[in-house]
Amino acid sequence: MCECNRFPVHSSKLGLDVPRVKLAAVNHLCLACMYGEVFWWDYETEPELCTVFWTDELHCEYQKYYESFYTAREVRSFTAEGTPAQYASRLDATMARIAPWLRKRGVQRTCTHAGSCCDEYCIRGTEPVPASADGG
Repeated sequence: MCECNRFPVHSSKLGLDVPRVKLAAVNHLCLACMYGEVFWWDYETEPELCTVFWTDELHCEYQKYYESFYTAREVRSFTAEGTPAQYASRLDATMARIAPWLRKRGVQRTCTHAGSCCDEYCIRGTEPVPASADGG
């Protein structure tokens, strides 16, 4: 199961004629978490993460099986089950996993709280890599 406790991780479905996500850093997430927590955030990269990895096939899979599976009330109850610190910890771990992809595209994470931050915007924050750090 994904850490959101709603769906199995998407990578466990692969091989069952399911569209693939070509970013191994998110293979620990269900498609709903990939969609809501990773791909639809502006990381200020060129191209954007969602443009590269969120394909039309994945979007159709998400709409068909994930988007309306739970009611809004049920989704809120799942969110309420975990503490904000647990959510932040999970998001921080995911951001750490996608950080190499971001860095290759000229941005780095700005959150310096080493896993202790509970501010979603801080955890997701990025800035351009300084010219001296990327060899430019």
